Amino acid sequence: KQKGNFWTQENDYLLKTIELQKSDYSNLYYNSYGYTIKKVPLNDLKRHIFYRINSQTEKGDLLDFENDIPLDLRESGLSQLVKDQIVKEFSIVNNENDLLNQIKKLPTLNTVPLVVKDYFGIPRE
Repeated sequence: KQKGNFWTQENDYLLKTIELQKSDYSNLYYNSYGYTIKKVPLNDLKRHIFYRINSQTEKGDLLDFENDIPLDLRESGLSQLVKDQIVKEFSIVNNENDLLNQIKKLPTLNTVPLVVKDYFGIPRE
């Protein structure tokens, strides 16, 4: 489901979100995506698990509208990036156990909110 620059997909366990955001400081964009666990309160969080593609990430130059990448190449490149990174991950994370498996693959658990660590029984660091 799409509303503006915000897309959602949900099932009984998770809300999956993608958001395209423009920088306040330049003509750069960010593609933020992640998961909300329906049984866990958000408190002040926007999502429980959060990722971001920006101009510093691989192929992130496509999100930098200050460079001279032709529009057709930018569109096809961004479409492929979303399919390869976000859609691929969203297709394999469909319940809480799938999400826990993704969390365990993170290089650090410092970005995992305490409420999520407590819910999954992940030790606080």
